[in-house]
Amino acid sequence: GLDENAAWSPDGKQIAFAHAVPPVPPNRRWRFALTLLDVASGKVSELPITGIQNPNVRGVAWADGGKQIAFVANGRIWIISSAGGAAKPITEEGVSSQGPSSNSDGRRIAYFAPDAAGRNQIWVREITGGAPQKITDHTDVTPTRIRWLNGGNELMYSADGKLWRTAASGGKPREIPFTAELSITRPRLTLPQARFPEPGRPETAKGFMGLALSPDGKTIGTLALGKLWIIPVGGNPRAVATVPFEANSLAWSPDGREVAWSAGVP
Repeated sequence: GLDENAAWSPDGKQIAFAHAVPPVPPNRRWRFALTLLDVASGKVSELPITGIQNPNVRGVAWADGGKQIAFVANGRIWIISSAGGAAKPITEEGVSSQGPSSNSDGRRIAYFAPDAAGRNQIWVREITGGAPQKITDHTDVTPTRIRWLNGGNELMYSADGKLWRTAASGGKPREIPFTAELSITRPRLTLPQARFPEPGRPETAKGFMGLALSPDGKTIGTLALGKLWIIPVGGNPRAVATVPFEANSLAWSPDGREVAWSAGVP
C-alpha cells in the first residue's frame, strides 16, 4: 500500500505514519489510517480513532513527549493518545490546516493554515488550547514540513522560493542562503526538418474532412482543401463548389442529386 508522512517517536521505538487502506464495500474510496510501526518487532497496527466520522489521516506529528500524536484529518488538526481513543480537535472547524510539526517537548504545534487573505502562513499554538499565533506573513509559503530549531525557539521553512528561519514567537524572518547545482543527463533528439509548402506549387491532399459514396454506388463525394469534390468511381476528381475549410460530415440525398455537409458554429 501507499504510506506517507512518517514521524519517529521521541524515544525512537515507534514510527507513526498515514497508511492507505483499500475501500471496503459499501465505501468506494481509499482512506489513510493513522498507523504505528514498532521498530524492534516490525509489527504494524492501525491506531483506533473515535470522535471523527470517517477519518482520513494525512500529516502526522508526535506531541507531549510521545504521549500523544497530532494528525490532520478531514482538513483539521486533531490530537489523540498514542494508545488510540477519542480525538480532540486542535484547530477550528472550517479552517483548512495541514503539516503539523511539534517542538522538542511536544507542547507546541506549528502548522500551515490560510490567513485572512487566503494565503498559507505558519501558525503556532499550545496543544492544551488557547488562541493560535500567526508567525509568518509571506506571499507564498510552501506547505512542506516545518522544522523546529534552537531548542524549539526558532522555525525553519520554505516561502517565496527561499529558505527562512524565524523566532517561534514571531518577528522578522531571516533568509537562509542556499544554492544548488544540478547536472541532468537527457537524450538529444533529432527532429525532422520543418517543411513548408511552396507558394504556387500544387500539393497532394493527404486528409479528407468528409467522404461519402452516392446511393447508387457510382460516385464518391469528398471534402478537401476547401472544396467539394465529385469523383466518379474509377474516374478523375472534379471540384464543384467552394466550402469552408472546417466543412465535414458529408452526406448524399436519397436520390443522389444533392449533398449536404456541416460547417461553422451555432
